Amino acid sequence: LSTELSYKLFSNSLSQNLNKIFFLHGNGFPPYAYYDFLDKLSFSGDVFAMYQKPFLPTNIEPSSIYGWNIFKEDAINFLKKNNLKNSVGIGHSMGAVLILVIEIQNPGTFKKIFLLDPVITSRFKSILYRILLKLNLIDRFHPMILRTNKKKMIYNTKEEIYKSYRSKNVFSKINNENLNHYINSIIEEKDERFKIKISKKWENTIYRNGSLYDYMIWNNIYKVKTPVYIITPKNGEFGHFNYGSYLKRKNNKFINLKVNKATHLFPLERPKKTAELITSNINL
Repeated sequence: LSTELSYKLFSNSLSQNLNKIFFLHGNGFPPYAYYDFLDKLSFSGDVFAMYQKPFLPTNIEPSSIYGWNIFKEDAINFLKKNNLKNSVGIGHSMGAVLILVIEIQNPGTFKKIFLLDPVITSRFKSILYRILLKLNLIDRFHPMILRTNKKKMIYNTKEEIYKSYRSKNVFSKINNENLNHYINSIIEEKDERFKIKISKKWENTIYRNGSLYDYMIWNNIYKVKTPVYIITPKNGEFGHFNYGSYLKRKNNKFINLKVNKATHLFPLERPKKTAELITSNINL
């Protein structure tokens, strides 16, 4: 796949800023799902929103993957190919963890970092998840894998998808327009029906391996010199994985910012507020 096809560029002719911004999406949420947020963010510079492997043609069998190195290496290669060293790194959820790991292992990659609710757990729970993974028991206990396994993948009409998603509590704070952006970003029409593009295998592989970096992060977070802003919902609601704001305890240079009346999906729920938090700090 060519580099030109592996990302979506959000650019605004009214922008007076020369920033280059690298954005990494969360598990199951490709760039267009964040359309409103990234469009507003483009006033601060060109946004290169890379598609991660589950949304690209590949022959890789998801269940063969151990860890997130394959996703990290994709991001590093993308940064090199597009001359994005010293860019602003922004990631949501899984993407936030990858941005942080890249900076820890390759200091100076980013001139400033914004982590949108990084899905990181405590030291103890990261060890627990690692043990469950080794014992092949993680699928029985991981809350997101249990949820994904129940997910409906094929619908007769787009309206059917919208009605189904509109009724789910997890999307209740996303307005109709942004919910449609998200739905359009994850579906494809096939045989006159609509299929969810990212497979359960890919989603579950990402969840299954998601805590393997956490212990390394806790042990090395003090080394990060790049300014890091961690943006989280005021009330953490993401189970065992909402320890992002605790990273400041290990590196007092980190700055915690909060979004009120929001959940883990705040870039879709409150895109304007999220973009404002970033743009007000991006050129400081």
